[in-house]
Amino acid sequence: MLKLTASYSKKVPVQGQDYSSQSYHASVEVEIPDGLTQQQLDARIHDTFEMVRGSVESELGTQS
Repeated sequence: MLKLTASYSKKVPVQGQDYSSQSYHASVEVEIPDGLTQQQLDARIHDTFEMVRGSVESELGTQS
């Protein structure tokens, strides 16, 4: 088994305050089976990162 840790952080400016921001972060650690091809591994990494990114963006209401 391989372990994959994917994380995503985003800073959002605070309206009305100069030089101020709020930071949001999410991370997940998953196990990936051995024996995947490079293409399968790349797809798993991409999908996992997109899940984490999408979760943060969804919470902020900025999902694109």
